[in-house]
Amino acid sequence: MSKRRASAAAVRARIYRDFLRGMSIFAIAEGLARDGIPSPSAHDPGRNGHPNTKAWSKSAIRVILTNARYTGRQVWNKQHKTKTLILGSPAPSPPQPAHNAGRHGCCSDR
Repeated sequence: MSKRRASAAAVRARIYRDFLRGMSIFAIAEGLARDGIPSPSAHDPGRNGHPNTKAWSKSAIRVILTNARYTGRQVWNKQHKTKTLILGSPAPSPPQPAHNAGRHGCCSDR
């Protein structure tokens, strides 16, 4: 894992830990900014051209807390596509959607 991804994982773990301890989204954002932890906009300025990159927004915290990849609720194979073979018979059906039943990363307890 790259150093950048490891630091992002540590920030996500802190956000979940603080939230589970009862801190509000606003208090989490304020704490991250106070401790000098770069916001997502500052983390990748080429992709995020926001003028104020020092402050954490409440919406950024909310997005992290509800992200299906971090909560362990990621679903695969949600789309169904049917292909017709040259002979005219339909291709076999794809597998049913699979839910992430195990832990994912640092944040899921399911």
